[in-house]
Amino acid sequence: MKCTACGADVGAGQKFCTNCGALVPEARFCTNCGRPLVPGNAFCTGCGARIGADAPPTPPPAPAPAHSLPPAAPAGPAPAKRSGGSGALVAVLAVVLLAAIGAGGFLLWNSTIKTSTAPVDAPPPATEVAVKSGGTIPTAVPAVAKPSPSPTATPSKPVLGKAEAKDPEPAKIITSKEFGEAPANQVAVVMKEGQTRQDAERVAGELGGTIVGEVEFFGMYQIETKGTTEADLKASISKASGLAGVEVAFANSAQYIREIPCKSCSPFADPFFDGENGRAYGVIGVGRAWAIMKASGVALGDVTVGVADTPLYNKSGEIKGTTNINTIDPVDQTDQPSKDKAGNVRNGGLTHSTMVTHVIGANPDNGGMAGVGSILGNHVTVTVKNLSVGQTGFSEVAADPNDPSKIVYTDGKTYTCSGFQRMAKLIQSGATIINYSWGPDHPDASLEAETKAYRIFLEKMQQKYPQVLFVAAAGNENGDLNGKNYNLGGQKLPNVITVGAIDNDGNRADFSNKATGDGEVTISAPGVDVPLGTGPDGKVVKASGTSFATPMVTAAAAMLRSINPKLTAEEIKQLLVATARRDVQNPDSKETKMVPANMGAGVLRVDEAVLKVINDKLKTEGKQALDPKRLEQLASIEGSASSKSAKEYTVKAKLDAVGSEGTDVKAEIRGGGATVTGAPSKKLAAPGEVTWEVALQDEKKKPTVRICRLDTGACCDANLEVIDLNGKWEGTMTMTDAKFSGSDIVIPDPFDDKKPPTIIKKEDCEQAIKTQLGNARPMTMDFQGQSPSTGMVTIVNVDEKGKESRSNPMPYRFDGDRVTIDGKEQGGGLHFEGRVAVGGNDYTISGPFSMTLEDKGAVVLRITGSFSVSKPKQ
Repeated sequence: MKCTACGADVGAGQKFCTNCGALVPEARFCTNCGRPLVPGNAFCTGCGARIGADAPPTPPPAPAPAHSLPPAAPAGPAPAKRSGGSGALVAVLAVVLLAAIGAGGFLLWNSTIKTSTAPVDAPPPATEVAVKSGGTIPTAVPAVAKPSPSPTATPSKPVLGKAEAKDPEPAKIITSKEFGEAPANQVAVVMKEGQTRQDAERVAGELGGTIVGEVEFFGMYQIETKGTTEADLKASISKASGLAGVEVAFANSAQYIREIPCKSCSPFADPFFDGENGRAYGVIGVGRAWAIMKASGVALGDVTVGVADTPLYNKSGEIKGTTNINTIDPVDQTDQPSKDKAGNVRNGGLTHSTMVTHVIGANPDNGGMAGVGSILGNHVTVTVKNLSVGQTGFSEVAADPNDPSKIVYTDGKTYTCSGFQRMAKLIQSGATIINYSWGPDHPDASLEAETKAYRIFLEKMQQKYPQVLFVAAAGNENGDLNGKNYNLGGQKLPNVITVGAIDNDGNRADFSNKATGDGEVTISAPGVDVPLGTGPDGKVVKASGTSFATPMVTAAAAMLRSINPKLTAEEIKQLLVATARRDVQNPDSKETKMVPANMGAGVLRVDEAVLKVINDKLKTEGKQALDPKRLEQLASIEGSASSKSAKEYTVKAKLDAVGSEGTDVKAEIRGGGATVTGAPSKKLAAPGEVTWEVALQDEKKKPTVRICRLDTGACCDANLEVIDLNGKWEGTMTMTDAKFSGSDIVIPDPFDDKKPPTIIKKEDCEQAIKTQLGNARPMTMDFQGQSPSTGMVTIVNVDEKGKESRSNPMPYRFDGDRVTIDGKEQGGGLHFEGRVAVGGNDYTISGPFSMTLEDKGAVVLRITGSFSVSKPKQ
């Protein structure tokens, strides 16, 4: 049994609560709504039903006005004493209802309310005023006492009647601060007791909609309208709230905490790639390429990539993953961080070659950066060779004088003969794909002889070693490449790919060189603000330049060579050109832009290139081509963790496709603090779902459930979010319906009992009710937990003059996704019931509330409405 004052457990036969000292009454429950009854009350504070079957058929004559309510007792441990004392219910009602009268809500926190009502054994007086949001005060009509329910035998199983609901259409869902995620074209209403489905259909008709769902047990109907915007949704709710027969109207808001989504554990789901940081890889289709490769089951061959660049910074944590990253000579690496001309460490100490290498094969398993070609694992080797002479890094110039954060690398110093010698070393070490992010100071006619020397070198390489491919940066001088003025880059040769830089929207980067005449820019890739690693301060390192577009193409070429080791340099070039896209679509605005013609065949699409080389290989083997949609399904997994209570979860995995032999699906706890009940691995022979039960033991460890399909390695993580209610939740409460059946309200002066009391006339109270309907008032809920599931909450309101008023602490219960607050006092009752939602960076509690004011057991005022409060995630 629970104490009705503080919610603590009370032993059988115990007369007083050992936690708060409150008298423990004999437990009784309303036969109409099932809520606990307040001892001494003649009516249920939850639904207003008459208690007992011996209610008099007609009410006795009403007494004289201004009978006093008994003083309100605190619902829990009392706060520091304030002048006059107060009850939680009186406090909340004061600010919500009476501030508009001008009596001063703050006074009512510290006062006793006196009203004229029926005696304790009588039903409400014979006149009752009902007001709805958006309506007017009708003429008083005789109130009809509810008949006592007839005793009936309790059925073996609950009979709740029809229960149907229609899932929202994704295209109709909007996101707003007030409703969270909710369909703009769906409104839910709860009809008043005694109303029928025909009455609900009338309401739907007045909203221009139809009923698409129903929970008969408590008269809830789901109405679908023609709404498309948040304004439409608000208008429908407002109109529904004012229609006859409607108890409450609300949005069909998403409830997140019951089903915590399982987030992909792909390296590209790491926060490193949040927002714009993930755009570059999205533009070229890296994530989809990985999914295709994993699901196809294609066997991979070994490939070696050479990076002709600056020394490798050997303190980078990204070069210690499954990709084999090495150097040839001691001068090819350094333990000194990269610095600018003033001696300041730049780019987190990462040298130019280190950032290029990260794009090709950064460690995908340590969080943060992942390379385009990291999926190849130990099938790829990246060998770095230092080309620089006399300096260990590239110099840099600002791409935009107004934005010095954007750095474009120009060329460090080397010499033509040295360059040939070092490239020869890379090729002799086994490299068949050379990343060359170097070039002369700028395109110039004086370089024709030097360019010719490169041409002779490249043509002979093509003749003797046709597998060796050179991937060169187009350069950052905003110049024109004509095939004779930029040594290696810009030459139209079958074993050379020249890479230009575009921004994430498909525009040519304003620094990128472009093709003209007999010159060539073969293909383009993103090269503006490219994420390249993480600095010691944890911030993402970004830089701009064709130097960082080039390794994206290099990594793509390595993936094609690994899938089919027989591909020549010319065939790889043809594949990348054939699968490039001429346009780039912005994922937010959906605006599409064409890649300029002088920037090559278009933008690199590594996913399309990978799919084509796999299917081309299957075709030569006489096998059927793979369906890309099915490959993506095989490489994906959906899941969620649903809270059954504060400590129990059901974890679900859903697979849309499996292979002919099925697959095992495994759930494992990462971080500790929870256990999986039963076998962690389960077999799924066909598309469908599997579930596990998970028990939370230590929420401080913030456990994560990782769900992984073992055939393709696709996985996702569900964080077992345990919401800490402690602290202040800010928001609003809105009164949508009120019934007042009392007489004048008398407010004694809380500081001087000799002063005449303030009297609020019945008609003024009715007018106050009308003016308060539909107005959202600021509210704070201050939770102080005594355990993960119980505690005390204080409600703070602010009146129209900005005065703050605070209630006494009231007990609450929290079952993991629902918060229930019950304030029971001699003066009436208060009930808040809110669902906890998780969205973005905030937690939200929202739902309905109700308050009743009583005099000697008779309800003289009933208020219903909605509330929503939120607090940031810690």
